[in-house]
Amino acid sequence: MLTTQRREKSIPGTVLVVGADPAFRDLARSAFQRDGHDVVLAATGEDGCRVFDHRVPDLVVMDLGLPVVDGYEACERFRTRGTGARIPVLMLTGSDDADAISRAYEAGATDFQTKPVNWQVLRERVRYMLRGKRHADDLQKLADYDGLTGLPNRATFEQRLTNALVRSTQDGTTVAVIFLDLDCFKEINDTLGHRFGDQILRLTGERLIQVLRSGDRPLLGRRRTEEPWAGRFGGDEFSVTVPGLPTPEAATAIADRIRGIFAQPFHLEGHELFVTASIGLSVSPVDGDDADTLLKHADAAMYAAKAVGRNNLTTYRPSMSVRASERLSLAGELRRAVGRSEDLVVHFQPKVDITTEDVVGAEALLRWQHPSRGLLGPLEFLALAEEMGLGPALGDWVLSTALAGSAGWRGRDDKPIPVAVNLANSQFRSPDLLDRLMQTIDTVGLSTAQVEVEITETVALKNQLADTGLLAEFKERGIRTAIDDFGTGQSALGVLRHLRVDSLKIDRTFVRELETDSRDRAIASCIVDMSHCLGMTVIAEGVETQGQLDVLRAMGCDQAQGFLFSRAVPATAFPQLLLDMGAGQPRSRAGRSAVPDVDTVSATG
Repeated sequence: MLTTQRREKSIPGTVLVVGADPAFRDLARSAFQRDGHDVVLAATGEDGCRVFDHRVPDLVVMDLGLPVVDGYEACERFRTRGTGARIPVLMLTGSDDADAISRAYEAGATDFQTKPVNWQVLRERVRYMLRGKRHADDLQKLADYDGLTGLPNRATFEQRLTNALVRSTQDGTTVAVIFLDLDCFKEINDTLGHRFGDQILRLTGERLIQVLRSGDRPLLGRRRTEEPWAGRFGGDEFSVTVPGLPTPEAATAIADRIRGIFAQPFHLEGHELFVTASIGLSVSPVDGDDADTLLKHADAAMYAAKAVGRNNLTTYRPSMSVRASERLSLAGELRRAVGRSEDLVVHFQPKVDITTEDVVGAEALLRWQHPSRGLLGPLEFLALAEEMGLGPALGDWVLSTALAGSAGWRGRDDKPIPVAVNLANSQFRSPDLLDRLMQTIDTVGLSTAQVEVEITETVALKNQLADTGLLAEFKERGIRTAIDDFGTGQSALGVLRHLRVDSLKIDRTFVRELETDSRDRAIASCIVDMSHCLGMTVIAEGVETQGQLDVLRAMGCDQAQGFLFSRAVPATAFPQLLLDMGAGQPRSRAGRSAVPDVDTVSATG
């Protein structure tokens, strides 16, 4: 118990002693230094204020009887200086007069003690007040700073930014606000776990602090007198403020310097992880003169950078605010639509055997009948749905709707028409994906042979499906699988031999120029030959002309889908389409849809 008390008493701190009497100052220094405190002395109230500005103490011990600037006024000045509002001030007075004590409290004093000084009592009082300040500082830090990275949180960041903008208006300088969001951070959490994600966030904070403390004055601007700072706004969002810049143009080089902190990989427990960031930049006074506006505009610029792709830096333009507002509105409408399955529809596009031109399957494609924008294809809203966390709910709805809508379809010789449904990346993060899929198949009364699951190459790589055994489980249950958009991902050829899938779909980008581009023909032919060697069926997407079909037929491609055969049609129209195509009607009858016949990169498309 004695050890605990001694440790609590020995909290070191910086004590500012302000007193006109030299003997008092010497005694105070000796007494407080014995307790391990760092002591700073001042003889007048003015000197005390100057010391306070240069080095903010943990506690002030001050005599009220000071020349020129007395203790009351000095205390009032302390309270107006930055963090001075939280520094405890112990007043010493030669009188226990109630008016003097009341005035001391009004000036901002925390406590008082009468003279002559009882040094033992004063030492104990200082120890007690420093312990209280330490606890208050700890609580304040929890309120003001992010617990993971130690960076200022959003509220603290915004207050600092507001103060910097006031000073920039006075001295005619520019303040830069840089907003950054880590690319694909969610995938790191999902594949490696939140422990790795937290380490990435901590290391990002450390790298930001390091680059901002680099002392590169030519880069940051010769007129810069204030230090920049970084903050974490939650999740994988960070922001940086650089005050005191000479011109708005100086901010771009700083933002690019910040982007450079991601050039080196993060090394975590044997993993080498490359992480990039999408960065948006706004500057005062061009893009706004208050904290809320500058942050909002930097955020809009960041979203514009992310829309272009990973690892991009974009400066704010007024048109971005319009797009951000539209995006926010669309997000609200989408959430309502998904919540009530309102105005969501599934259309179906036939898959055709290239040799016989019989319909041998159908792909389910999601559409959103927007109340004012008309029929929207998946590329116009699916990425937003994934960002909003709506992917799993939307994917499950598409799956059940597509299978229920296609039950009973028959092709030539009364064969069932298998239906392919895209699975989103977010659906693969659900541990009961296969169980829910089997339950849906049973509910609608289909056999597993009538169901095909399409997975984009990118999703297969992100979820390491070659290693998880999930594709093998699909095959054991009799569910066919296909790799969609093949050729658009990374390491396509290397990963293909490890994926136990039944079909491979050649991306439309290789089909579009088949008639005129020899390189596209060579790539498509290589994909067909390689897939056949691995026992896979090959399906060409986006077939629009007879010439493309002829080239694919000569290559030995198995199936095709696209406008040449039919647009995607509602479930109610598909049985008639089967009759028309089975009766040998001209392909031109199908016509083109007002919605582009495009597949989505993230499934449910």
